Amino acid sequence: MKILLLIRNFDFGGAENHVRNLANELCLSDCSVWLISRKGRQLEQLIQGVNHRTIEFSDYLILPQLLKLIQVIKREKFDVIHAHQHLPILLATLAGKITGTPVIATIHGRIKHDLPYNFEKKSIQRVIAISRNSLKGLKMHELTKDKSILIPNGIHLPEFKKTNGYPGLSIYYVSRINKRHANLIGLILKEVWPVFISRYPEARFNILGDGNFLGKIIDAVNSGHNNLQSSVKVIGYTSDISQEISNASLVIGVGRVALKSLAKGIPVFSLKVNRLGGIVTTSNYPHHSYGNFVDIDGKFPNSECILNTLEDFVINQEFYRNEALILQQKIAEEYNIKNIIASTIEVYKEVKK
Repeated sequence: MKILLLIRNFDFGGAENHVRNLANELCLSDCSVWLISRKGRQLEQLIQGVNHRTIEFSDYLILPQLLKLIQVIKREKFDVIHAHQHLPILLATLAGKITGTPVIATIHGRIKHDLPYNFEKKSIQRVIAISRNSLKGLKMHELTKDKSILIPNGIHLPEFKKTNGYPGLSIYYVSRINKRHANLIGLILKEVWPVFISRYPEARFNILGDGNFLGKIIDAVNSGHNNLQSSVKVIGYTSDISQEISNASLVIGVGRVALKSLAKGIPVFSLKVNRLGGIVTTSNYPHHSYGNFVDIDGKFPNSECILNTLEDFVINQEFYRNEALILQQKIAEEYNIKNIIASTIEVYKEVKK
């Protein structure tokens, strides 16, 4: 089977990591895989056999991009186009209609952003939701309710499982460092961490991720205010967060970050720029996993609640560690990349018919 994967950006982020894994695993499953995207650091991790071509996707150059895409599709005669992110989904819909090629879209963000137009919803053969919350939204729309399915983002399971040996108190915040996340991290550094470190001097705060506002975070740490340099480390970009978080006591994050952490048996604090959840446990796991580990009912984050959650973790560390070790097996059962790829290939076969 010959598959064309489309994604706008290919540098860092949950969708980008997923598409890289998807391309590699499909190639290992004897599919002929082409991937078209912008340039980015994910390219370094594509295996030999994945055919990559560059299109500098831009909202202002839709017609030239569409013509180039149609040319590639006609020449290579793909069985399926699988698009991710708003602009590639739009272009795939148009190119698929013109060339008669089946199109699948995966929704990684908000439906109204990734799939805003009715003609897209009508033309696409299948829409993949990565969470049950997203699937619910797709099922509510007349044009997508019968063509939407749930296939979560899969992960490679760690070779070595986490044990109960947690050195020190090492907390990691892992996310894309855009303006909104930078503001939240800034709130933590200014109002939460100075109080927390005064009560738990052994604690360390590690910031992992990349984005246009990473420099702002580095400046905040190096400014000298609140003596942050001795307890805060800005790691920045890493190609494999699993390695970086191996000795974490607690990881703050959602989505793929939460998955990778729980897969290693590391407790997770579900916190997003506009949603404050709690620490994921066996009892609240169904609720958190429903929204891709975002607490969809969570309130807007504030310093008091963040501090209280961190202190609750310290006081009840043994409980949360044991809960994470139990959830480790659940993640292995539900998010194993091998099973996710098998489900995706089945969808390709259905639309190819």
